[in-house]
Amino acid sequence: MTTLLPGVRAKMGRWTYYMVRMTMKDLTRVKFASEIEEGNALDDTLQRVLKGSRAKTEIATYLQKQPDRFFNSLVIASIGGEPKWFPINIEDDPQLALLAGDENLLGSFGVLRFSDQVNYFALDGQHRLAAIKEMLDPQSPLYNNRPEGFEHEQQSVVLVFPSDAETVPEFKERFRRLFGNLNRYAKPMDEATSIIVDEDDVIAIATRRLFSAHSFFKAVGVERDSVVVDTTSGKNMTQNQPHLTKLEILYSINKTLLDSRVRQTNGWFGSQKKVEEFIRFRPDDSVIEDAYAELSTYWDAILETLPVLKSEAPKMRNHEVANGIEAGDEQDHMLFWPRGQLVLAEVVRHLLDQADVEPGDLASAEKALEPLKKIRWNLDSAPWKHFFIVPNDKGKWIINPNGVGVIRLSISLVIAACSEDGPDEDVWDTLKLSWMNLLLGVVADDDDQESRIDSMWAEARMNLGV
Repeated sequence: MTTLLPGVRAKMGRWTYYMVRMTMKDLTRVKFASEIEEGNALDDTLQRVLKGSRAKTEIATYLQKQPDRFFNSLVIASIGGEPKWFPINIEDDPQLALLAGDENLLGSFGVLRFSDQVNYFALDGQHRLAAIKEMLDPQSPLYNNRPEGFEHEQQSVVLVFPSDAETVPEFKERFRRLFGNLNRYAKPMDEATSIIVDEDDVIAIATRRLFSAHSFFKAVGVERDSVVVDTTSGKNMTQNQPHLTKLEILYSINKTLLDSRVRQTNGWFGSQKKVEEFIRFRPDDSVIEDAYAELSTYWDAILETLPVLKSEAPKMRNHEVANGIEAGDEQDHMLFWPRGQLVLAEVVRHLLDQADVEPGDLASAEKALEPLKKIRWNLDSAPWKHFFIVPNDKGKWIINPNGVGVIRLSISLVIAACSEDGPDEDVWDTLKLSWMNLLLGVVADDDDQESRIDSMWAEARMNLGV
């Protein structure tokens, strides 16, 4: 059977390639390297191993449920089939007479013809291809849930094939090189950009809404920048940055705030889905409104409880105060560092759950967070000094490299301090032991070491309000 594909011809480097369209049904003919008979030898391996589970879950679910589904072009190679390009001469069409003098257009449009001996296989986009094939396989459980008319939908394809002077082995070598270059230099979208552009993830949408509707986060100026949130890529902060936090950290905080114990058990917003599944598809606008309203309430409660968060950020991130250096009104405040903000989010969510605060109940949220007022968050004393911040080999104070351990124990310490009746002494002894194991840079003679740590722990309990 002859195959005809309308397209555009282009050149780059030694590649002549064709941008064509194929139906989803056409794409079921495209093979993977593992399906090519001679593809067992290492020299003939043309692509990475296909991760079928990803194709059958994430991508196939996207195709099933997203009415605005869209893929960028697949890159496909063809071997055999006697390909022939038939250019369309636009000079023959009176309606295109005005374009006839443009040499860039001559021979660019046309039709590719292949015989039934052609073999296609994926160079880039094999996971997307696998999902398409799975959706159209009558033996697949996904087949009956495919969108109506899916087999007739069209996908853009970049097609390459050997030149007349090129043998198949030579083409395969060039093909492998192209595959390697595509994957080596491809750069995924960074997390901050994803948050900015994602129109399906309700957390990203609600986070962006803070910039337009919440008085604390609201963006200002010609560039519409937030003075509170740094929207550039990354999660780390430096002392002199004027912002309170980074966009990626704010997203993580908001995710924690919305992921209540009830939702972890029963699913998000009546969907019976856990957060990671729920955020893959845009919910109804009413759900988005509810999510933003709830998030806004939590932030109002946090800012009412901890008004220090409205302080001038660079003055709240000075590690030098840990050395006892006079720094005027400057501090080193745990909640102005991303790691401390992640701790705060987990503690806030715990307190809201403990008090069974209903979404949107500002008064109840503020009451639940009241215990946070007694915590001393300054890093110049215990339990945070030598634990959250530690001296490096040059004596300079830095954030403790043991990130995961410090975050987990910090959460436990603050939750214990905020409990209504307070934990018993056995719990405090366990927390003390864990805390001691993470201390760094505590210098003292052997005889004084135990007494000094005991003194620091007493100071820690006082600063935690216990």
